[in-house]
Parts: sequence; C-alpha cells; structure tokens
Amino acid sequence: MEFRRSALDALEGPEDLDSPVRLTSTRGWLALASLGLVVVVACMWGFSGSMPRKMDASGVLAGTPEVFAVQSTADGRLDELLVKPGNTVAAGAPIATVTTNASGVQTVRAAMAGRVVAVPVSSGKVVVSGTTLASLARVDGSTGQLSAVVLLPVTQGSGARPGRDVDLTVQSVPTTAYGVLRGKVVSVEPVEHPEQGAVLKVLVALLPTGETPSGYVWSTQQGPPNQLLTGASVSAVIHLPAVSPIEMMSP
Repeated sequence: MEFRRSALDALEGPEDLDSPVRLTSTRGWLALASLGLVVVVACMWGFSGSMPRKMDASGVLAGTPEVFAVQSTADGRLDELLVKPGNTVAAGAPIATVTTNASGVQTVRAAMAGRVVAVPVSSGKVVVSGTTLASLARVDGSTGQLSAVVLLPVTQGSGARPGRDVDLTVQSVPTTAYGVLRGKVVSVEPVEHPEQGAVLKVLVALLPTGETPSGYVWSTQQGPPNQLLTGASVSAVIHLPAVSPIEMMSP
C-alpha cells in the first residue's frame, strides 16, 4: 500500500510536538471539583455533625399512692407507738399516745385509712406540735402524682438514665389532636418479669403543670380535655444524647 508523500511528511514533522495535550474538558474539571467538595463536606459532617438517638419502650401509667403524715397535736413526751411499718389501719385508729403537761395523755389517731410506710420517731422521745409520728399511704385508691412505668431489655437499656427526656404516647389519647405527654426518667432498676425474664424497669415522672386540664405537660398547649387514668397503656420514646455520624458507625 502506498501513501502520499505529503501525508508521510506530516507524520514525521515536529510541528505538533509542542502543542498542549487536552486531558479533559472544562465540564470534566467542574465535575471533579464538585465531587471533591462533596467528599470534604461529608468528612467534616462525619466528625462534627450530630445525629439524634432514641429508644422505644412500652408500659403503663401508674399512680403513686398518696402519703399523708400523722402528727402530734401538742408538745409532750411520746409514750407509746401503737403501729409499725406494714400495718394497715382504719380511719380513726389510734397511732400513738402523747403525754402533755396541759391535758395529760392524748391519743393521736389516723385521719383516714392507710398503710403505715414509716415511723420516724421512737417511744420516750420529746415531741412538739406538728412532729410526724407516722407516715401512711392511702389505701382507698386515691393517688398522688402519676408516673409511667416502662420496660426495656437489659441489653438495650444502658442509655436510659435519670434525667433523660421522654415522650409518651397515651393510646387512649389521639396524638394528632393532643400530642404526646412529656416526662423524665427518674430511676432505672433491674427486675424479673414473669414472661420476659430479666428486664429494666424505667420509672418516668410526668411533668406537672397547672395550665392543662390533665395537670401535666403535653407537646400541644392544652393536651386532652380530661384527666388521665392509671393503667392506661403508653408507648415511650426515650431521647438519648446526640452523637456524631462517625461514632454511630463505630462498633
């Protein structure tokens, strides 16, 4: 095969040796720069960004029995305590006798039925008017502050610590209309559940307020128009401290 001499001369000529070689187009450089920027931003976010964490649990609303004090009504000497912790007494039952200088022996009685939970004084001590002789928990079904009791698997409960914020969905209360109930973890203790085995019992205190019908803080301004009842089922979201994305990826 024969080639034209002019074509061979063009191939052998040095005219194009100093011409710049175009490695890529301007559009290609822009794509590479954009990719590099994305990688840098992703790395920065991985170390300095934060991701919220939460734990889900279920439980019930529980009432804490209302505790009231039986107090001395006069100054004197405590002669005899007639009850001890664990006793159940009826309304009007004698709790203690106190000898006073003015009126002799007085019998201090329970104002209402209850179970004795504490006796902070002992016989023979000098007492003054207002001294608590015994503390009784009401047994007529009355409750004081409501709380929520939720259960967590032992393997997942390390982050549930006192002070953590909790959102509670009460199943009998429409969330779309009234929001969720606010609370805080107050205690965490291991217990043995008859069906689930070893679990963590998390006690959540509801946040009280005088500005809602229920008496507790909700994510909405007013919450539901009715009182909450003990035994209501709840779903809890326990909020954990946020961590960086790189920490989330760490084993």
